[in-house]
Amino acid sequence: VGMLAIASQRDHAQYEAIRKLSILKETPGVPASAIAAAEQALTELQEAGEAPSEAALLARLHWWTVEYGLVGDLADYRIFGAGLLSSLGESRHCLDDARVRKLPLTVDAVARPYDITREQPQLYVTRSCRHLSQVLEEFAATMAFRVGGAAALRRAIAAGTVCTATYDSGVQVSGRFNALLCDAVGQAIYLQCEGPSQLAFRGREIYGHGTAAHSDGFGSPVGKLKDFTRCLSEYSVDELQAHDIRVGERVCLEFLSGITVRGHLHHVLRQEHRNLVLSFLDCAVTDLQGNVLFEPGQGRYDMAVGGAITAVSGGSADREKYPLYQPVASTHTQHAATDPTLEAAYQAVLALGQQGNEAAAAAALDEWPDDWLLRVEVLALGERAPAALSARAQRELQALGTRRDELHDVLALMQ
Repeated sequence: VGMLAIASQRDHAQYEAIRKLSILKETPGVPASAIAAAEQALTELQEAGEAPSEAALLARLHWWTVEYGLVGDLADYRIFGAGLLSSLGESRHCLDDARVRKLPLTVDAVARPYDITREQPQLYVTRSCRHLSQVLEEFAATMAFRVGGAAALRRAIAAGTVCTATYDSGVQVSGRFNALLCDAVGQAIYLQCEGPSQLAFRGREIYGHGTAAHSDGFGSPVGKLKDFTRCLSEYSVDELQAHDIRVGERVCLEFLSGITVRGHLHHVLRQEHRNLVLSFLDCAVTDLQGNVLFEPGQGRYDMAVGGAITAVSGGSADREKYPLYQPVASTHTQHAATDPTLEAAYQAVLALGQQGNEAAAAAALDEWPDDWLLRVEVLALGERAPAALSARAQRELQALGTRRDELHDVLALMQ
């Protein structure tokens, strides 16, 4: 389902804003003003009023379940979210019902944004994996790849990213959709892409119809022809000829929608006994009002064949032939300067596991009396660490916990 979700340009901008904020918060010595500015930038993006994309909504559902989910019921639950399990402090805090609200998991969770830089104020409880799958399926039923039609194409246009529209014939059109014509009852009758576009069939690019052939966009009618009882894709070569559709001759195709395609039929591309693409030379395409959608001077006109758009999904149909390279992140991780003395102290402790020098490890604890993790490393060695040194590390760790509230919670989880 995630691979089919439509993502938007705003999604990438928000990803960058969250990434920048998390980097700043994790980097020592960053001014509070810089963090505040990053938080403000993220808030402005989140409150911009633009509806979240399918990918953004699905990411929320993923966050509240796979990353921060609880399983059981509201009175008796367990942690199963990977992100929650990896955060010792938040794992402890989330068990306090007065501090963190517990809500039953429903599809409404997609309406709840999240902030990865803060502890979550509420968590969702799913009864079981089956229940979680049911909620996911309930959301998937609303996605463009299930809905299809004009509504799904409008989502692709609003996203401004590469998406794929699938005809009922199996033909797939991939590109940045920028225009859509509909009839009086709201059915899609003509779609248009801008920039590099691709035609595919069952997830494989159709030979000669990649982004090199359609570098400036692609447009094609949607619907059935007048006086045709079935979709044009289903007609045999003999049946096409019976309707005066012959390669090498002038052909006029009149759609029920009023779209008209007139030109010299150059080629009919067939696969699996279906007509998938009709290619015309000296071709003109007009709508019911006479507006020109394609004119002869634009070159060869390739018409995708299909009676309806059954699905619209994010990304290209054949991603190997039309790869969607992600932009390089504009923010980069800032690595804090390391202290060689502290590095040496950790090396001295870790060396105990390979019959290292006990005196050197003890000296490391002397030199860094407030480093709690150094003492945890001693205890992690278990029987490989000298008993006296382990006892000392345990005492000093408990003493640190009484002086620092944030350590108290972490140490309680370790007991």
